[in-house]
Amino acid sequence: MPHAKTCTRICGMNRRQRKKRRVGEFQEFVFAFRLATHAPLSASEFAGFSTEFGRFVDGHGPIVGGMAQLEQDGAIFGSVASRDRGSPTEANRVAVEAWFSARAEVSSIEVGSMFDAWR
Repeated sequence: MPHAKTCTRICGMNRRQRKKRRVGEFQEFVFAFRLATHAPLSASEFAGFSTEFGRFVDGHGPIVGGMAQLEQDGAIFGSVASRDRGSPTEANRVAVEAWFSARAEVSSIEVGSMFDAWR
């Protein structure tokens, strides 16, 4: 739901301006995740894990995701967005969480709620 200040701001915009600024009906959302593994993954293990996640995401609708690993504690974080204009669905969010939960390497997972990708 758009913030009241946003509603006031977009009232004077025409459709083209709302689309260009990605507000109103053109607002796009993403969600982020953070996970911990039982043991820090080596570079090659992380590359394999990341590749498998990419294959999962490619086969699960028009979404795209990416991730990175923190060197200090081995935590992995990333986000999922729509491949084209638009937003991932709640079903996509649940599927990503289920995929991570089913992985043997993952000890804990936090999948955040949707937030505005452009703000």
